[in-house]
Amino acid sequence: MKELNKYLKRYILLFIIMYRLYLSDGDVTIGKFKTTTDDMNLIYKEFGEQIILDGLRQGIKINTQIDMFKVFIDEIHRQKRHSEKIRHSDFYMYLSCYSALYKFNKETDGPMFLKIKKKKVCNNQTL
Repeated sequence: MKELNKYLKRYILLFIIMYRLYLSDGDVTIGKFKTTTDDMNLIYKEFGEQIILDGLRQGIKINTQIDMFKVFIDEIHRQKRHSEKIRHSDFYMYLSCYSALYKFNKETDGPMFLKIKKKKVCNNQTL
């Protein structure tokens, strides 16, 4: 028992809740992304907000940006349906465009989140 108490004093168990965000086109999954939240507004802040602000800084109107996002998403859908390779960077651009469209209520399909629980052991001295 003393060994167990000694061990518990040295280590702290932290439970980190992770989510996996699935984005799909009908019955085909386009991509899955690990996130720390299931709140789409926070995901928008992380991925979608920057792409919109960059467009506004370049003088691109919101309606034009929305059309560009839709064109990009349609192209990724086409690539996925035809089993073409999709680059890793394109998946993140897809997530950025999707979250921007979601923020503007232009994306009708909602994302699906699955919760993943991970357990991490941290040493007291490193905290």
